[in-house]
Amino acid sequence: MSCVKVSIEDAKQLQLKLERGYFSNWNEKCEIREFHGYRANQIESLLQKISDGLRINGVDIYSKMSGIRFAKEVDVKIFYFSFGDKLSSSVVHFEMGAITKCNSTLDALSCLYTLNFSMGRTLLTRTKKTRFLGINCGKEKESWYENKILGFVTHRALINFCRVKTLNEFQRQNFVFRVNDVNSLDKI
Repeated sequence: MSCVKVSIEDAKQLQLKLERGYFSNWNEKCEIREFHGYRANQIESLLQKISDGLRINGVDIYSKMSGIRFAKEVDVKIFYFSFGDKLSSSVVHFEMGAITKCNSTLDALSCLYTLNFSMGRTLLTRTKKTRFLGINCGKEKESWYENKILGFVTHRALINFCRVKTLNEFQRQNFVFRVNDVNSLDKI
């Protein structure tokens, strides 16, 4: 996982922008799952087990993961999937994981990051003057709430944000010792 590049500073800036400026509700969680002791010829069983925990929005993850294969010289496969990765959806799910092969044994580790949020609302007020024959007769005040409109956030910035969250959780639980931080999204 230490080969996955992220921009921690960009992720922090995005979180501050979203949390303070747009969202009224912000709940996030990470769930790490481990899979040990599968034989190399049980890759299908391992992929099925990993995908079973990812029934999100009716998306068939197994069909996307079933293409993972190992060559003789390859010993690690890193994967990630995102669901609801548009900020208009109110929920973002991001799964990142790795499958390792050592001799004929497969082990895997995955982290599902979930962000539930709701857009903040802004109070708008309009004052309407009433006139009759050019004479002011009074004022009528009308107030209502509207959802805040989120500015432009690129898909790349959102995926970087989710990668940072999952890698931080892997690091917090001592599965990753170092996060590969780069200074710009352009270097990812």
